Amino acid sequence: MFKAGIRIPELGSFLASRWYTSSMALVYITGLASSGKSTICEELKRRGFEAHDADKEGINRWCNRTTGKFIKRWMVNKNQDRTKEWSKKYSWNTSRKKVEKLAIKAKNKLIFLCGISANEETVWDLFTKVICLVINETTLRNRITTRTSNNYGKAPHELRNLLEWHKTYPGDYLKKGALVVDANRPLNMVVEEISKLTSE
Repeated sequence: MFKAGIRIPELGSFLASRWYTSSMALVYITGLASSGKSTICEELKRRGFEAHDADKEGINRWCNRTTGKFIKRWMVNKNQDRTKEWSKKYSWNTSRKKVEKLAIKAKNKLIFLCGISANEETVWDLFTKVICLVINETTLRNRITTRTSNNYGKAPHELRNLLEWHKTYPGDYLKKGALVVDANRPLNMVVEEISKLTSE
């Protein structure tokens, strides 16, 4: 996952120049842990769209920061395994090869990819649009505490990282050309706005 202080490269002007000229239709939906990415992914599928959850489908995985090699998911299933020291050695990264395959497939159809990673800047050039889900701190804390589908953020050091990055991430994404969506609202309203943004 992202840590406080990480910045996305200056790709805003690049994205803006291709959103309305490219035949690609690969839309990236991102946001902090608990912002609703997986829930929105499932709702998009229910509505008939092709949508992929980067975490569940293995597009995002833990990666050794030194070697650049991905590790097996079963090696770190519990948040107890992800100690502060362990997190210094590994980061949650996106496989560019897997996103490239989706980008090729998306040349003639609309496809959504939902997720967040520490190296997502390395695949931004493959997306037609980037949508960032924004939630307030109260919503973030509540969802992290109550969700059972993902244990990221339950460890104290992970929650601290999330809260620190929460202070700046909406502005960071706006500067890079992303579209920001208020994800504090009911699911239906959020997905309706995403649908509208991707049809413009």
